[in-house]
Amino acid sequence: MAKAFEPNDMEMLKKKYGLDKPGEKTAVISGPFSCSCQPGVTNRSAVPLPIYPGDSIGPLKLGIDRSEMEAQLEQLCQQVGMAETLSIDCKETSAHSSGYLLRYFMGGSMFLVDYNEQHRAISISVHRDTSSIAEVTLFGQPVFSMEAIDLMSFLQEKDHCAFDTDDALFCSQFTCPRLGLRLWRDFGPSPEQVADPNWKEKLDEDEGFLLTFPLVTVFNPEYGSQLYYL
Repeated sequence: MAKAFEPNDMEMLKKKYGLDKPGEKTAVISGPFSCSCQPGVTNRSAVPLPIYPGDSIGPLKLGIDRSEMEAQLEQLCQQVGMAETLSIDCKETSAHSSGYLLRYFMGGSMFLVDYNEQHRAISISVHRDTSSIAEVTLFGQPVFSMEAIDLMSFLQEKDHCAFDTDDALFCSQFTCPRLGLRLWRDFGPSPEQVADPNWKEKLDEDEGFLLTFPLVTVFNPEYGSQLYYL
């Protein structure tokens, strides 16, 4: 059960450590992911890709149909100047009650789009690896380089947010229902880790993801409770 995020929770979380272990997490997206791009593709030109909660991620807008969505993705390939080497790999997941979810792989970048039965987008997600080809921002902030604790503090000033553990510091999913925005990571740091004041410095390269949210989703609040996740 998600707990409502109160205005003073974030400051409290920053100051206290050694809290009770969070309940069982709910995995949202599983990996690893693969792509069909040619090797050696590099970032030639980062394009602006602003995230607008409840509306769009760059040119990818909620409400457009699948054909238009894929046309916009193709155009994004061209905008980064790598259309001749960058490919899109579309993998369809199992259908669900409100439609179906598709993953789009563009080189090392990934987008996920949840479509309803009318083939219109009701949620759009972007993975942090997209930062290699685009400048991804949220309210003008570099969303994939901000630490999770700072990003949650920033967003809780804009919405009454919810998270999937007893304390936001340890959450894997952070949702702003009125904005139409969701942040996801495989899992957050453990209470045992943050009990050590130097825990961040002790993380190895493979554990760096604990500090950020690698997946950001915009959704139509009308469909928020119906969205499908792997």
